[in-house]
Amino acid sequence: MVKSIHVAIAIVCMAVVLAIIIQPVRKEPHVGNEVGDTIVLPGPRDSGEVSVEEALLDRRSIRNYKDEALTLAEISQLLSAQGITHPGGYRTAPSAGALYPLEVYVVAGNVDGIRPGIYKYRPQGHEMIPLVRKIAFMTT
Repeated sequence: MVKSIHVAIAIVCMAVVLAIIIQPVRKEPHVGNEVGDTIVLPGPRDSGEVSVEEALLDRRSIRNYKDEALTLAEISQLLSAQGITHPGGYRTAPSAGALYPLEVYVVAGNVDGIRPGIYKYRPQGHEMIPLVRKIAFMTT
């Protein structure tokens, strides 16, 4: 009797923990670009013209940067490295116990379509939330 109560309590506790950890992916997030509004990113590309092997072979660090704005599509592609790739909430990056403790922030100074600021990436919905706006960037 006592053993079955302990098993029932353990099952309830596991169900509560799973309900907290596994959050449903939002289907239609709010779109906006004002302070506090969510910025919905365009969907990342899932195929390209270069194989993974070619990209690794040709990869080199570059110290000469272009003086051009990034696009939201480029930001979206970069952030998709932490994006959700499975209806169960699993992501591209591996994580022990599917806990995903890493949080990604974007410090945007020159991105077409958004104002300079600091944004938090939310994989659920593939979106960014503005945290700080109107930051000044030094230029050289």
